[in-house]
Amino acid sequence: MHEFVDTVLSRHGTASGTDDVVGRLLAGESSDRLSEQELFANIVLLLIAGHENSTSLIGNGAAMLLGLPEVRRELARNPSRWPAAIEELMRLVSPNQFIRRQALEDVVLGDQTIRAGDALLLILAAANRDPEAFPEPDRFIFDRPNRQNVALGHGIHYCLGAPLARLEGRIALQTVFERWPTIRQSGVFVYADNFNVRILRSLPVATS
Repeated sequence: MHEFVDTVLSRHGTASGTDDVVGRLLAGESSDRLSEQELFANIVLLLIAGHENSTSLIGNGAAMLLGLPEVRRELARNPSRWPAAIEELMRLVSPNQFIRRQALEDVVLGDQTIRAGDALLLILAAANRDPEAFPEPDRFIFDRPNRQNVALGHGIHYCLGAPLARLEGRIALQTVFERWPTIRQSGVFVYADNFNVRILRSLPVATS
């Protein structure tokens, strides 16, 4: 990863003033707002968050839709419902299964007291299927009254690329299912060995 980031930075070094994400981060470093370590960490964060999570949403969203013919028929009849479908897919196939946080103050949750400084592992995938928040949580429902899932985080940690993730997911999935309306599963789905992000290594399909 260090070698890759070094390559990216060296290319920007030969093209000063490049107005892209890395160029702006470099401008922050030159203004003493970012250390070299912070610059590296931010580039890696944007790379992984912008690639793995989108890949997960698109792959797992496609896999789920392959098994929901009635949802696909509705989307074919009414393409304007794709944004609602993406919201429901993000809830059902939450790309990030969990996030890590540290408690800033004591919090009582049920019969458990979380102390300030405690390390927390928050299971986003479980929260997105909480039956108290989402009745019939395992069902795909277009018009849920509550769409406030936490697939993209919450509060000050809300995903910086949320609009792009939604756009990428809708364009990719809508294009696939409109171009190949008879697409179907033709083999076993194989998942990558990733503890947090659910990523398909293989999604075999037939288009005719």
